[in-house]
Amino acid sequence: MERILATLVSFTISYSQLGKFENALAQKNYSIADKQFTDIVTLSVFVDEDNIDSFLAWMTEVSNGQVHCTLGEKKIL
Repeated sequence: MERILATLVSFTISYSQLGKFENALAQKNYSIADKQFTDIVTLSVFVDEDNIDSFLAWMTEVSNGQVHCTLGEKKIL
């Protein structure tokens, strides 16, 4: 089994956007590592280090530039 270096990418969305982002992530085979619910929703996803730039570009496209992603911890998966 190949192990990869992945970075935790987090972003916040409104409750009304949750289904859209869950579906979009699932279609691209990204697993949501964490969900935090307050007055907004914060989703965290581990992304292969080699795919960070393309993931961030894709997130900009999916959100029409409305979502800001934060890079977090790195982890070997």
